[in-house]
Amino acid sequence: MPALLAVLLVALLASPARAGGLGCGDGACHPGGGDPATDCFVELRGVAPNAPYPVPDDPAPLPRTEQRCFDGDAGCDLDGVSNGVCRFALDLCIQSADPNLPACTPQAVTKLKLRRAGRSLTDAAKALPLGGGAACTDGATVDVKVKGPRSKPKPKSLALGVAATTAADVDEDTFTLTCVPREWPAAGYDQTNRRSPETAKIAPAKAPKLRLKWDFPVDGNVSSTPTVAGGLVYATSWNGVVYALDRKRGTLVWSYDTGSGGSGGVKGSATLTADGRVVVGDGAVVVHALDALTGAPLWQRELELLPQDHIWGSVTVVGNRAFVPVASDGDNPCTKGRVVALDLDTGEPLWTARTAPDRVCEDDTTEGCTTDGDCPGSRCVGMCAGDRGIACADDLECGADGPCQDAIGGGVTATPAADPSGETIYFASVGCYTGPRVGHADRFFRVRAEDGVVEWALPDFPGEPFGEGPFNDYGFLNGPIYTPEPEPTLIGASKDGKIYALDAATGAERWTTLVGDVTMAQNAFAAFGLFNGAPALFGGRLFTSLNQFGDASPAGIVHTQAFDAATGLHVWDASDDTGPTWGSVTAAGGVVFVGMANVSPSTPTEFHAFDAEDGAHLQTFPLASADGTETFQTASGPSVAGKELFIGYGLAIFSAGSGGVRAYEVR
Repeated sequence: MPALLAVLLVALLASPARAGGLGCGDGACHPGGGDPATDCFVELRGVAPNAPYPVPDDPAPLPRTEQRCFDGDAGCDLDGVSNGVCRFALDLCIQSADPNLPACTPQAVTKLKLRRAGRSLTDAAKALPLGGGAACTDGATVDVKVKGPRSKPKPKSLALGVAATTAADVDEDTFTLTCVPREWPAAGYDQTNRRSPETAKIAPAKAPKLRLKWDFPVDGNVSSTPTVAGGLVYATSWNGVVYALDRKRGTLVWSYDTGSGGSGGVKGSATLTADGRVVVGDGAVVVHALDALTGAPLWQRELELLPQDHIWGSVTVVGNRAFVPVASDGDNPCTKGRVVALDLDTGEPLWTARTAPDRVCEDDTTEGCTTDGDCPGSRCVGMCAGDRGIACADDLECGADGPCQDAIGGGVTATPAADPSGETIYFASVGCYTGPRVGHADRFFRVRAEDGVVEWALPDFPGEPFGEGPFNDYGFLNGPIYTPEPEPTLIGASKDGKIYALDAATGAERWTTLVGDVTMAQNAFAAFGLFNGAPALFGGRLFTSLNQFGDASPAGIVHTQAFDAATGLHVWDASDDTGPTWGSVTAAGGVVFVGMANVSPSTPTEFHAFDAEDGAHLQTFPLASADGTETFQTASGPSVAGKELFIGYGLAIFSAGSGGVRAYEVR
C-alpha cells in the first residue's frame, strides 16, 4: 500500500463522524448568536435561517435567527408532505474552527446541554466525542408540529437552546424553528404542482353546501389561482395590480400596482414564502418582491431580453431561490424561452436555463449549432424575422422578411416544479405556430437548482422542416406535476391532446395517453391547445379537463376526465360534459373543481364540482354580477383552504374586461 494512502486511511479511521466531513471549516455553520469569542465552541449545521428576511439597503440588518418553513416545503421540510409536522435538518458541530469567527479559538468541550432539541438531535449529540477535535452530528433532525386542530392550524415555533461548556467559558446559543401551516401559498399548492391540499374540508357531500361568502370585483381579468396564508387572500389581475384581501370579509388590505397593465398585467399567482414575502412576475418581464403583510416593495428585477418577452406563469420559490418562467405574450413573434433563477433576498440573477439555441441545423431544427460544421450535410441557420418558416444565414436570404435573426421558441408559460429535496427543478416548454420546433421546445426539463445545468430535456420530439406554416405549436402550457409515488414521476398534459408521464430521474417514458386526436394528422395545428390548464393529482388519480379542439375531434368526447396516475389508464368521464376549460383543475377532499372558459362568448359562465371517485356531477356555481347583468368566464383554477374555496373570474382575451375574486364556504 502506498505510504500516502496508508496515512490517509489511518487519519480517516481515527476521525470522529462529521457532517459532510468538514466540521465548520467550510464556513457553512450557523454560530447561533453567542459571543464571537466563544461562538465556535458549538455551532449549528444544516439549518437555513431565513427570518427576519433582509430589507435591501438596510444599513443595520437584523441577524437571521429563525428558519421558517411551510409544512411540506421542498428543501426545508424533509418529509416533503403537508402532514402537520415540519422536519428540519439540524446538526451540531463542536470544537471546530470557523473562518466566519476569527476571534474564536476552538476549545475542548467538557459538557454539552440541549434544550427542546427533540430525540433525534439529542441522541446524536450524546454520541459526540467531547474533549477531542472537531466533531459533528450527521443527519440529525428536529420535528415541529403546527399549533391547534387540523381544521384551524396556526404556526408553531420552537426555541432550541444549546450550551457548550469548556474550561475557558460557556457558549450558549439559541435558534428558532417555525412550522407554518400550508394553506395554499403557491399556484400549484406546493412545489410539486399537484393542486390538491391534504387539509381540505370539502367532501363530496359538502360540495353542494358551498355558499358565496364574498365577492371582490376588479377592473381586469383574474386568471390566476388565488393564494392563501393566514388571514389574507392574494390575487393578481391583468390590470397589473396585486391585491391582498381580508380572508373573512373580502375587503382590501393593500394593493400594489406593478405598472404592467399596458403589457398584459399579472397572469401568474402571487407566490408566498414562509418568511413573509410575496413574489410575482408581470407582463413587462419584471419580478417584484413585496412584504406580504403590507405590500411594501422590497426589490424589482427586469428580465427582458426581447421586446416580446412575457411572464405568464407563476414564480416558484425553493429555499433562497426564485425560479421565473419566461415566454412571449403570443406566438407572433415568439421569444427565447427560458427559466431564470434569482436570489430571493436581492433579486440578483443566479443563472438562466435556455430551452433553445440561437442557431439550429437547417435539416434538424432540434439540433443547436454555431457553424455549418456542426450540421453535417446541412447549414447552421437562424430565422427570418418576418417569416420564421424561412431559414437564413444572413439578411439577404430574408429579403422583405428580414432581418435574419436568432432562432426563437420554446417559451416557458407554466410554473416550475421541484423535487422534495429542492435540489432539482423541473419545467416544461411550448412551441410556436409561426415557426418550426427549435431546440428543446415541447419538452420537460430536469435542471440542477444550484447552477441551472440542464440534465435532460425529453421527450425527444423530432424537428420540423422549414417552410409554410402553421406549425404544430404543441408543448406544455402547464406543469409538470412531480409525484414521488409509486416512483418519482413527472406528469404533464400537452396541447397535442396527450398526457405524458416520464421517469423523474432519467426522463424515460412511463406512459403516454392519447385523449384528443390533434396529433393524428401530421402538422395539425393545436390552436389554443387541447390542454391549457394544469391537471390535479389526488388519491393516485390525475384529473384533467380539455380546452378546445383545433381539428374535428370525435363528437361526444367529454372534456373532464380522470386517469390512473400510475398507468395512464382512463378511469371515468364526468357525468355531465360542461364544455371547454381554459384554467387549471383542482382536487380537494374528494371533490374535483373545474371552471368553464373559451374564446367563444357562448361558453357557460360557471364552475363545477364533480365527485373524484366516479365523476358524478355535484354542483354548478354560476359566475354573474350581483345584479345579474354581467356574466363571467373563468380561467382561474380555484384554491381550497379548509372549508373555503377561492376563485378568480374574468377572461376577455382580445379586449379589456372586468373580473374579480370570489370566496365560497361550506355552510
